[in-house]
Amino acid sequence: MTAEHGHELGALFNKDFALGSHRQTRFSPAFHGATMNRLVEHLDAFNEQTEVLWRGTEDEALDAAGRIFADPQVLPGAGRSYPSVLLYLRDPKRFPVWLRATMQGLRSAVGYHGPTRKGGRKAYEQFAAAALEFAAEYQVTPQELD
Repeated sequence: MTAEHGHELGALFNKDFALGSHRQTRFSPAFHGATMNRLVEHLDAFNEQTEVLWRGTEDEALDAAGRIFADPQVLPGAGRSYPSVLLYLRDPKRFPVWLRATMQGLRSAVGYHGPTRKGGRKAYEQFAAAALEFAAEYQVTPQELD
């Protein structure tokens, strides 16, 4: 992808409909403005990591996400949002989007105190298990979970 393609992808991720109108704020500030600029600034890394997250085997994708979670320098600007959105798009019923707000919601709702992103793949898998358990118990659809 070019940087422009990356921005278009971010705009697609952020597309939302609320209060009767279309918005570009679904995951904002992720995938928008300076955050998206930083993500595509390292275009080779952006494309390499995107390829593995999207087309790699599930194990390869989870390993790549884990590396990005644990070390922000693997893909600067990605945070938790970018790798977990790509995992979510691969299988929304198994891979929730990992946002700070979702962590806070789980903490408030069920007392979840999982590891931080520095825990890499294992931390994401623990978060995913807790989020999916919550979703099943309270009949929350994948697109509503974050």
